Amino acid sequence: MGGPPLKPEQQELLVDGPLVVAWHRYGTDVVIVALAGELDAANVGSARGVLAEVAVEGADEILVVDLSALEFIDSSGIALLVSLAEADGDGTKLRVVPSDAPAVTRIMRLTGVDSMLRFAREHPAQAA
Repeated sequence: MGGPPLKPEQQELLVDGPLVVAWHRYGTDVVIVALAGELDAANVGSARGVLAEVAVEGADEILVVDLSALEFIDSSGIALLVSLAEADGDGTKLRVVPSDAPAVTRIMRLTGVDSMLRFAREHPAQAA
């Protein structure tokens, strides 16, 4: 897998307090929504809105939720990830790039959400 990074066709950004949501489309196959900073009850609605918008636009695309720059997540963020996993059903359309932040990995492990998600081994934009 490897190769040159793909160039996004469409790139957008939303800032809601300590949360930054960026989304990029790569062809007709992949949309990446990156969540950076802190995802909590005060801003989860913004993240949910972006995710709903990209899901409607690209029903056949693989949705990659990139948490690699996420530093904090509370129960409302966990609920969002659970709803994404449940909506994916058979696990073929959702991939998650994990966060290494202790505050994120700990709550995901404690709640069992990490076992519900399919993690990407490499960032899809780097794959050929």
